[in-house]
Amino acid sequence: MSSEPVATILTIDDEDVIRRSFQAYLEDSGFQVLQAQNGRIGLDVFREHHPDIILVDLRMPEMDGLEVLATVVREAPEVPIIVVSGTGMIQDAIEALRLGAWDYVLKPVEDLGILEHSVRRALERTKLIKENKAYRENLENLVRRRTSELHDRTLQLEETNQRLHTEIDERKVAEAKYRSIFENAIEGIFQVDHMGKLVSANPAMARILGYPSMQELMGESRDFCSRLCDAPGMKEKFFRVLKDHGSVQALEIQTFRQDGQPMWGSVNAHLVTGKTGETVHFEGTLEDISDHKRFEEQLLHQSLHDALTGLPNRALFTDRLSQAISRCSRQNSFFALLYLDVDRFKVINDSLGHALGDQFLIQLAERLRACTREADTLARLGGDEFAVISEQVRSLSAATMVAERILEEMRAPFVIEGREIYSTVSIGIICCTGYCGSAEEVLRDADLTMYRAKSNGKARYEVFDNALHEQTIKLLTMETELRRAMARGEFELHYQPIVDVDTGSVMCLEALIRWKHPERGYTPPLDFIPLAEENGLIVPLGWWVLEESCRQLALFQARFPRPKPLTMSVNISAKQFSQADLGQKLKALLQSSNIVPGSLELEITESVIMDRGEAAIGRLEELKSLGLRLFVDDFGTGYSSLSYLHRFPIDMLKIDRSFIREIDATGGHTEIVRAIVGLGRNLGLGLIAEGVETEAQLAVIRTLGCQLAQGYLFSKPKPAAEIEEYLAQHND
Repeated sequence: MSSEPVATILTIDDEDVIRRSFQAYLEDSGFQVLQAQNGRIGLDVFREHHPDIILVDLRMPEMDGLEVLATVVREAPEVPIIVVSGTGMIQDAIEALRLGAWDYVLKPVEDLGILEHSVRRALERTKLIKENKAYRENLENLVRRRTSELHDRTLQLEETNQRLHTEIDERKVAEAKYRSIFENAIEGIFQVDHMGKLVSANPAMARILGYPSMQELMGESRDFCSRLCDAPGMKEKFFRVLKDHGSVQALEIQTFRQDGQPMWGSVNAHLVTGKTGETVHFEGTLEDISDHKRFEEQLLHQSLHDALTGLPNRALFTDRLSQAISRCSRQNSFFALLYLDVDRFKVINDSLGHALGDQFLIQLAERLRACTREADTLARLGGDEFAVISEQVRSLSAATMVAERILEEMRAPFVIEGREIYSTVSIGIICCTGYCGSAEEVLRDADLTMYRAKSNGKARYEVFDNALHEQTIKLLTMETELRRAMARGEFELHYQPIVDVDTGSVMCLEALIRWKHPERGYTPPLDFIPLAEENGLIVPLGWWVLEESCRQLALFQARFPRPKPLTMSVNISAKQFSQADLGQKLKALLQSSNIVPGSLELEITESVIMDRGEAAIGRLEELKSLGLRLFVDDFGTGYSSLSYLHRFPIDMLKIDRSFIREIDATGGHTEIVRAIVGLGRNLGLGLIAEGVETEAQLAVIRTLGCQLAQGYLFSKPKPAAEIEEYLAQHND
């Protein structure tokens, strides 16, 4: 039988992945977790189920996190709220704390244990607050009850002289009880006369203000209000509120204990008047809230600093970057931003574990501190990314000197638990003078420059220039257009025949994707395929190609029936080949298509197969079991291992066009092609020569024994309607 949950947590976040990850982790820790995908639904769930604690994002549709926070604090102030947000804005953190948030955790939450710790700490604090509130309410009830008893005794004294002595005794008893409460109260209790002198105080008052005894406190010669309200202007504010309202409620004051230690207090006071209405003195209570203020400061520090290295985090760094940009714009000054990323940090984590990886980051932070000035802002932006704002440098050369100092510092090994670890960083540098854009834009440009340093060989720095920015804008524009093209159906397939070199018969068609841009016309595949690979669009795009190829092949086979059916070859990307459900989806596609079994052929590049080694064998065998024929595309351009090649269940090698192009009219430069043909024959594989453009090239590959050819000599890739006419003319 399962035990009761530790507490009920309501998670309000518009990102389903984040809500589910929080739920899985926290439920494993014994909590009951409720979910809501926006603020409006979150409030409905809150009012219906009354959770013990709430985790809320700030940026959500319909109702943002701050509005949810304000509403919950108004309706149920005792329920703790933890803001879990990735906005990275210091204003959001401060506003959330001002509205009543108990904690602020920055997304992405790399370690959910931190979130669990924050939840448990909030629940423990809620418990303590409730216990303290109950204690204070009991104390207040006791005071009211005793005061009522004292009043009753006084009335009885006035009603009868015969009971005078009895009433006096009872009053002494009541006063003794009140004195016990007065002297044992946790809060300081005080009375001040109209001259500002302390006339009464309890022991807690002396203890809070750091006096060794009540006598020393009472012997204080200074005006008590001046003693209490030490901060400039606080005394005037105290008396102004007291005069206007007759009382002061929860006024936070900052003063010093007798030993000079600073403290924060919360003062409640009210005026006391004489019989004729004149003000005689005021009295009230003082509560020590220093721990609470320290907790607030610690919470603010945690929300703005990296827990691992103690450096400013992205939120604080972005705020300081905005300030630097503002100063630079106003004063037409200069500053430099260095954006750093550890090269191959994943290898360190994977080989040594995350604990040692964290130790590496801590040591790296210390080295970076040593390479920067005290006035510089060094921050950890997340993961293995760091950044430096330096307003002390006055030129690009000075900024590059900082980068060179960092690169030189990285040459020494890191020693972690007796292990020597060598690592490098790639650095992007951006120098700003005058107005240079928003903080987000400057960070983006620095990040892009850092990635250019990585692509140029790592362990180096690169300096931002406008050409890089323009290239990035071009890529971003193309990515946006590429996504729209998917929705608008701007892609189409062209088909290129693969022919028998002896008979000239068309044996197969290769399906080749084309993007017909509404303004630029046909866009070369080399311009958009790598981008689709990078952003993941290649997977849905690849499936569209497969589905359209099967549909068109079924039409061609029905239009041109033959003893040996026409086949279709389709290229498979690396990401498609790595999809776990590739076999299942292909099986479903073949079952729903009307193509002749065994007439769909998949082309997979040599590098995709070789990079996966043993894992590729299992995937290829799965595809073969579906009745698919498998081609190795661009053969000869990779680094094939013969020990692996003979184990792959492949049917055909496509000789890369770069080798065919080298064949001249006299038959020279045929050695590599001859070697590939010989290898294919020894392995029992078919051979296709790509890029055949001349009769001389055709004659050579026919002589060498290559069975099939493809290229402009026969036909360029054509749309379906034109290739159908070609098939009608060459249908044997």
